[in-house]
Amino acid sequence: MTLPAPDGAYPVGRAMFDWTDESRTDPLAPQPDIHRTLSVWLWYPAAPPAGARPAAYAPGAWARLHLGGLPGLGETRFDKIRGHAVQDSPVASTVRSLRCTPGRSISTG
Repeated sequence: MTLPAPDGAYPVGRAMFDWTDESRTDPLAPQPDIHRTLSVWLWYPAAPPAGARPAAYAPGAWARLHLGGLPGLGETRFDKIRGHAVQDSPVASTVRSLRCTPGRSISTG
């Protein structure tokens, strides 16, 4: 399955980060004393080099989160989904600002 191509003025870049808060533990971690970690994915207007290939839709451990067997019946496996974002591409030089919207633009106050 291939996702629809972006229709904006720029190709899309994606950067991924894992940020760890060493000052507190994660109460939902499977083991005690594990520090809270936040996985962050950023999509942005990009200037990918010639021949750059799209990034995996769900790379690494994220690909294993797909439900298998009966619960995943009818779902497309993540490794079968093709997107258009280029991993760690340079930011388009004409972009002057980026908008960050954590939590789908939902503010918690």
